[in-house]
Amino acid sequence: MSARSLADWLDGLAPARAISLWQPWASAVALGLKSVETRGWATAYKGPLVVCASKRKPTLAEFGGSPESYAAAMASAPFGAAVCVVWMAGCQPVESVVRAAWFSESEREWGDYTAGAGRYGFVFSERLRLAQPTPVTGRQGLFALSPAESAEVLLAARDRRSSLITWEGRL
Repeated sequence: MSARSLADWLDGLAPARAISLWQPWASAVALGLKSVETRGWATAYKGPLVVCASKRKPTLAEFGGSPESYAAAMASAPFGAAVCVVWMAGCQPVESVVRAAWFSESEREWGDYTAGAGRYGFVFSERLRLAQPTPVTGRQGLFALSPAESAEVLLAARDRRSSLITWEGRL
């Protein structure tokens, strides 16, 4: 039987896919501030997704804030590590995501929702923040963790089972 939620996944041994995000966007997902990741490509993947903070820091221009807010965000953010596991409920064009009843302006601030630009929203319905960032080697796109990384993340996630957060009404 395949997992249908993060709770099911935690009880099994099935590997999860992973995705790398720059900071502070990876931490925003881990903290529950961001429940949609926007990308210029679509995927049919649904299931557990390990959110990894990229090793590379964005430049101030890529960050888009003030030098002070950039310094503060980068000083406390983990890099090169898994920060949480989410349940990827699906992928939709951003034009559909922004019309959803649950979509908010604060969510919009965390992604690129440019209409007509071929952007897609990876919609997360559950989130489990890891107590401590777990070192991983990130890659582009959706990728598989090494067996050792996968085991470490699963163990860290099981320790935090009681902290599982569900975002209602997603897909």
